[in-house]
Amino acid sequence: MPLLAAGELGHAIDLVRLEVQYRTMALLGDTLTPVVYGDGNDITVSINGDDGKARAIVRMEGRA
Repeated sequence: MPLLAAGELGHAIDLVRLEVQYRTMALLGDTLTPVVYGDGNDITVSINGDDGKARAIVRMEGRA
């Protein structure tokens, strides 16, 4: 089953592994911006705050 949110961005993968690293908490009213990096079967999404620093990093590994 392809990962639908990534698929909307043209990065559909057959998800095998999902890893989330929380860096700092986001507070109510914060603006978060996802930045997507992808190469073939692996996608990394950095969820950044207004300061450009990552609040969380999500790594998705797909089948080869």
